[in-house]
Amino acid sequence: MANMKNLTIKEYFEGQSIFITGNTGTMGKVLIEKLLRCCPGVARLYLLIRGKKNISSEERWKAITELPLFDVLKKSNPEALAKVTLIEGDILKDDMDLSEEDKQCLLENVTIVYHMAALVQFSDSMTLALINNTKSTHMLLEFARRMKKLQLFHHVSTAFCNMNVPCDKAIEEVIPATLDWRVIMKLLETQPLILENLKEKLLFGHPNPYTWSKWLTEQIVDEYKIYFPIVITRPASVSSTVRDPFPGWLDSNNGICGFTNAIGFGLLRIAFAKEDNYTDFIPADASINTMIVASWKKYKEPAPERTDVYNSCLIKDIKITGSDYVRLGRPAMVKYPSKHIVWPSHVVMTTNELWYKILFILLQLVPAVLVDLFCLVRNKKRRAVNMTIKSANMLRIYKEFTKRKLGFPNDKFKALNNDIPDEEWDTFNTVYKGLTKEYLISIGYKSIVKYYLKEEINEESMIKNKRRYFWLIVIDEIMIFCFWMFGGYLLTKILGSML
Repeated sequence: MANMKNLTIKEYFEGQSIFITGNTGTMGKVLIEKLLRCCPGVARLYLLIRGKKNISSEERWKAITELPLFDVLKKSNPEALAKVTLIEGDILKDDMDLSEEDKQCLLENVTIVYHMAALVQFSDSMTLALINNTKSTHMLLEFARRMKKLQLFHHVSTAFCNMNVPCDKAIEEVIPATLDWRVIMKLLETQPLILENLKEKLLFGHPNPYTWSKWLTEQIVDEYKIYFPIVITRPASVSSTVRDPFPGWLDSNNGICGFTNAIGFGLLRIAFAKEDNYTDFIPADASINTMIVASWKKYKEPAPERTDVYNSCLIKDIKITGSDYVRLGRPAMVKYPSKHIVWPSHVVMTTNELWYKILFILLQLVPAVLVDLFCLVRNKKRRAVNMTIKSANMLRIYKEFTKRKLGFPNDKFKALNNDIPDEEWDTFNTVYKGLTKEYLISIGYKSIVKYYLKEEINEESMIKNKRRYFWLIVIDEIMIFCFWMFGGYLLTKILGSML
């Protein structure tokens, strides 16, 4: 142990056999790529991937490695991919439904577990959130207890797991729960309907079952520190990479990226939010660096009596408000226009429920109906109303986030940089200097167009898309002019009848 305290980060990962869940998610992919490329001494990555919809785990993994994310690795060290062993299994089942051979392999060889699997849906179902996020973690912890060489269990939570307390109180510790997780798990097994019926009382200040289930899960994870070292990282809303392996990669439309997408593509014209509100975020590569450095530090400074927790967040360094997304989003979409843009970006923000509903009808529903009527006349596919309804549902789900200022304490997260060896600073630091709002929003839009929508960003397609976007702006300005002219006409008629 004494010798290990002097190891660099790369040296610490030499010879490690790492088991990872949640590999098909954005964060899982970035972690795999980073470990293989920047920790070349790692012995083996065991990736839990299950077949899905007639697609085998091997086919899913092959599709992952063909993503642009892995291009740098395949050019610099393609042999590293041979260190990956696929484990066919299901995180929701006992012992992950592993074959006897795979089970023994993990129990005999794994030294580090990265548990990233989660259902990141702000659904209304308590049981769904508990099964996917809480029960699955408990079963994995029990499985990990049987691992003979386990040195660390690293649980990936969320910065929003303590939404039931003021943001400044969501400190980098496991905050004691007011509920006994054992009682909740017993209800899940025996009387799940009670959980749904008591939902509002059980949430206890949480906006949805997702954040509540992650809060409860941390209580379980913390109790297992008596069996093996525990680290919990809490990423905020994940944005595109800003540096590693290259700027602007993300293949997800969740959280802050979904909000950015809705604004830029004209799907969101009225938002239940304040212009000066903000939501904490973290670039994907910075969050992965946090996980790697925090794992190394746990061995460097072992503390069996403590669960180390890190709020992986950057909003205290770069505040991007709702008005910033609107103000800077439109130039970004002009620079990287998509063929999927529905309408030029115009967003009105309000926290008045009645005013919001009125503006939603006028600014979103009516234009969507007109667009679909136009498509009907031209015998084209109608999708504006459907996309507007989806946008409205997204706003309803995220309302509890957009109507508040969400920024979390991150002192321990930032302090990680003080421990990184000088020679590894550029590879693993977690606080990127020189970032601007303009840059982050610009590469965010680019990542949506290029990697999420998989559109070509070349001169020919950009010219075509910019021409289309120009005519959308012209039509938009004409409609706005007609709207105000009609409104003025009605107002003069009403006033005239009153005189």
